[in-house]
Amino acid sequence: MRPSALHRDRYASIDVPYKLLLTVVLMTMATAVLMPTLYAYQQSEVEHRIQVAIAEIDSAARSVFHHPGSSRTVLVDIPSSGSFHLERLTIGGDLAAPGSEAAFIRWRHSGGAEGNHLVTTRGGPLAMAGRDGGPLDIEGHRCLLVLEARTSPPGSQPDTFVEVRVL
Repeated sequence: MRPSALHRDRYASIDVPYKLLLTVVLMTMATAVLMPTLYAYQQSEVEHRIQVAIAEIDSAARSVFHHPGSSRTVLVDIPSSGSFHLERLTIGGDLAAPGSEAAFIRWRHSGGAEGNHLVTTRGGPLAMAGRDGGPLDIEGHRCLLVLEARTSPPGSQPDTFVEVRVL
């Protein structure tokens, strides 16, 4: 029977803890170097998922706007990526406000980044609003939206708008 490595190596009491300490130090150094890269990847992943969701909402809004009476359903599912998650998604704006405020989709995530996306058609900005005629704020990362073309209330600038509501 062969003796174990620890019995043959009379310096094992020094070598094993030294090798373990060296391994821990190297892993700590590697982690310190790789963490910023991981955070940057997670942030870009969340921003990409947000852009995909916005593109789907944009496409659905243009589709129903050009076909009054129709409706489209869009699943907004933006899971978190590590420590980054969607904080707020705001669709549309106040229909009574002048300008193209109601044509924007705005977003912000937990990393502090935020952005705007203008939804347009051939005729210009496409107005969107919630049921109350104001912006629709989504604070979760998963919801089901229904978009329908509607006639604007009296006193509003555009003749028609896309109503967005959460199911």
